[in-house]
Amino acid sequence: MDYEEKIINNVLMFRNRPDGDWHQVSIEKMSQRLMEQKDSLEIKASERHVGTANYSQKKIQPWDIWEEYNLDAWDADIIKRVLRTKEGNLKLDYEKMIHICQKQIERIESGDKT
Repeated sequence: MDYEEKIINNVLMFRNRPDGDWHQVSIEKMSQRLMEQKDSLEIKASERHVGTANYSQKKIQPWDIWEEYNLDAWDADIIKRVLRTKEGNLKLDYEKMIHICQKQIERIESGDKT
């Protein structure tokens, strides 16, 4: 069973299967969802985890480095990729870093990056 929720005309709706009819979520369910959202907003961003990378399990997160060194988006992306959990196609991860480095070199040569 694939439970799915979405907002339709400003009303929280749900269905229990991909081809099922949409139904309005009960007041109890809406209250529960609001409480969950409130709880997640009270947790600092650096203390919670979103996505598949394991940054939040480390003492220092990539954004700590970005801020400390005042990195631009391109350099920050390289740092993020270096620190990312290495699963799957390891070679592709490093090829992406090389590609970003090539772009940075082009930016330096054109005077866009100082």
